[in-house]
Amino acid sequence: MTGEAAETMVRMGELSVSRTPGHVLASIGLGSCIGLVLVDASRARAGLAHIVLPSSTGGSNAAVGKFADSAVPALLEQMASIGAPRSSLHAVLVGGAQMFSLGSDSSL
Repeated sequence: MTGEAAETMVRMGELSVSRTPGHVLASIGLGSCIGLVLVDASRARAGLAHIVLPSSTGGSNAAVGKFADSAVPALLEQMASIGAPRSSLHAVLVGGAQMFSLGSDSSL
């Protein structure tokens, strides 16, 4: 790199990992989606998944990062593949906004 940090934009249903110090994993416009970040600070490893829905219906043509039930194991696997053991990972969750009122009780 030439002084500038690389940046990877992680879009809906995608995930990405990095072992390069200064590499930025970014996602914008989460809304009701969840951004799951896994970090191994001692080894300078990080991963980000932009998760859209909680569970898949078993369809094989959907992006692995789209559903929490497939994105979490995939992100853990990719983190391990770049040398970040599960025991050293810290997780951060962002997003999950309630975008629409669903029903008559809006106090939830």
